[in-house]
Amino acid sequence: MTDPQSTFNGAPQPQEPPRRKGLSPAMLIALAIVAVLAIAVVVVALTRDSGSNEASSSTTQSSDSGGSDGSQSSGSDGSESSESGASPTTGTVSDVVSGVAYDFPIATPPFEEAKWSVPQDTYLASMPVTGFVGYQSCTVEAGVDIFFALTPSSETDLATAAQTTYTAATDNVVSDKASTANEAASSVTTDSGVTGELYEGDVTRSGADECGNTTIHVAAMAVTDSSGGTQVLIGSYRTDGDNVGSEQELLDATIAVFKSLRVG
Repeated sequence: MTDPQSTFNGAPQPQEPPRRKGLSPAMLIALAIVAVLAIAVVVVALTRDSGSNEASSSTTQSSDSGGSDGSQSSGSDGSESSESGASPTTGTVSDVVSGVAYDFPIATPPFEEAKWSVPQDTYLASMPVTGFVGYQSCTVEAGVDIFFALTPSSETDLATAAQTTYTAATDNVVSDKASTANEAASSVTTDSGVTGELYEGDVTRSGADECGNTTIHVAAMAVTDSSGGTQVLIGSYRTDGDNVGSEQELLDATIAVFKSLRVG
C-alpha cells in the first residue's frame, strides 16, 4: 500500500493498482459497541460512565446538521456541538482541556455527513479517548471504515508516546489481531506548524469480517499540548473490504486530518 508517511511529507507517491473490494476509509484516518466487536477499521466498544465527567471536547460542524451516530452506544455524548459556515465539507473537533484540534471530512466525497458518528468522549474498549468520530461501515455491527480520536499520554518523549499509543490502540480495538507490520516513528509537521512524532502500521485480522475486511491501517501522532502535556491523535482506516471509498481515498482523508492537527 502507499506509504502514509511519505505522503504526509509531500514526497511523490508511486501508483499502485486499485485494491479489489471484498464481498460484504485512512483513522481514521468502527463502532460496534458491546463487549469488544472487531471493527472494520477497528472494533470499538463505545461505553462511558455517564454523568461522571464534564464534556472536555467541543465540536464545530460546518454544515447544517451534526453527524448521526450509526452505532449502538451505552455511553453519553461527551461533546458540545455548534455550527458555523466555515466550510460545507469539514467538521472540527476541539479538546478544550488540551487545546488540541483537528478537522475531519464530514461531507467531503466520498463521505456522507449522516454516516459519521457524533463526536464524543468515549472508550476504544478500555482506552479512554476524546473527540471520537467514526464513519459507519457496511453494517452497523461491523463498526466503522475510518475513525479519529484524541487521547492523552503520560510519556514526555513524543516518539515513545506515539508508539505506545499505537500499540494500545491496536490491542484494544482489534479483537482478532493476527499480526502487525509497523514502521519506525518519524518526525512530521502539520499545516499549522505543529511538529510531532508519527508511528503507524498495518494490522492483519485472523479472518475477514462481514464486510470483507482483513487489514486495517493505524496511525498515532503525538504532540505537546497547550499545557505542556502529551496528546496523541489516533487515526485508522480499512485497507480492504466493502468500504465507503478506495484505500487511496481513505489514506488521503487520513493524511488531511493529521495535517490539520493544531494546538491553540
